[in-house]
Amino acid sequence: MSYERQQRMEAAKERSGSLAESEMIGSIDTADPEYRRAAEQWYGVNRDLVQKFHEGRLSERERGALFSGAWRLVENLPEYRLHPERATNPESPLLRDLRIALADRLEFVSEPDLDRIKAFTAVGTPIDKHLGIDFFLRIDPKDRSRLPIHISGDYTIESSKVRTRADVLVKQLPNPDLDDEAYVAEVDRTADDFVLQYRRQLMRTERTRR
Repeated sequence: MSYERQQRMEAAKERSGSLAESEMIGSIDTADPEYRRAAEQWYGVNRDLVQKFHEGRLSERERGALFSGAWRLVENLPEYRLHPERATNPESPLLRDLRIALADRLEFVSEPDLDRIKAFTAVGTPIDKHLGIDFFLRIDPKDRSRLPIHISGDYTIESSKVRTRADVLVKQLPNPDLDDEAYVAEVDRTADDFVLQYRRQLMRTERTRR
């Protein structure tokens, strides 16, 4: 295979992956000037930490600083700052259904409890490009003096992919319009992975507070 053909195939695969991500978990308007300013500012401040992240040299303190800034970048973008309901009522299938499945497993049944779970897409942002995170869920504590827990996800159409920088790797889901039963089963399995990550982070937080 020629080098040029290989490059074209890789580019086509990348476009296909980006399209699948956008359809399942939504995307950010990267043409928005406000987004561009925020993204450039975030990367300018965190360039060195991103490099250390890729090299596996981040301390716990540095990792906390890098990811805290990453969450704030996405949560404060126009899509969510001007339309906060998008985080509690996502239009994209995976974020909507995963949020509901997670609430069910955590027994969040009241409206205030349900609103404690917020879902954000990061597709197209520096968080996606530099940290390998396509989306994340934020679970706010009842005690406002405590910090929220963020659980990140990486959505892929590559069936052979086994490693990810995110907390949870989500492989391509069945089309809910064509195979609803298989789709629901995969969302439920993914929700179980998110519950596991949530409980791990909750235990880590409790140990830190002691």
